[in-house]
Amino acid sequence: MKKLAFLLLFACFSAHSQMQYFKTGQLEGTDLFREYTRLAQLTTDFCVDRQSVVQTSGYVGLRHRNLVVGPVGWVIRVGYYIAPTLEALGPRKVSASPGQWHGITWIPGAISSGNIASIEAHYGEASLSSSMIATPGCYRFEVWGDSHSSAAPNTDGLIDVNEYRDQLGSYGHFTVVVLPF
Repeated sequence: MKKLAFLLLFACFSAHSQMQYFKTGQLEGTDLFREYTRLAQLTTDFCVDRQSVVQTSGYVGLRHRNLVVGPVGWVIRVGYYIAPTLEALGPRKVSASPGQWHGITWIPGAISSGNIASIEAHYGEASLSSSMIATPGCYRFEVWGDSHSSAAPNTDGLIDVNEYRDQLGSYGHFTVVVLPF
């Protein structure tokens, strides 16, 4: 009886029913355009076979590019796509792809915004914290951002993701933890 109970318990915990942990890093600089721009390296795919809590954390280091005198603003958001299988999500995009965010579901509250006052202030940091309940399915979590300034309303690339060229780390990472219940 104990062996049967153990086998039943083991069968209930498939790979998707256990805690899942993912961490990605932004190792390349990416300009942020007026339209939301995908930070392609901060993408995570996973599947769940039962309701789960999904928590995200991390940050993105941002840099004023000195294309305009004065403050520039930024917005960073976390969103997701859902499909029945990983294959149905399609291949991951590898480019920044400004403006292709249509159809994504934004996670409520998973938004960070601010201003970098000037080229002298130079740096900012966006939080990637969020939490949501995921229903069974396969998910692609993505991070998107934009930059803007009233002093240059038609200028793209006012801010970029701070680039780090060392193999040891990055000026940004995205952590996704999936906890089934």
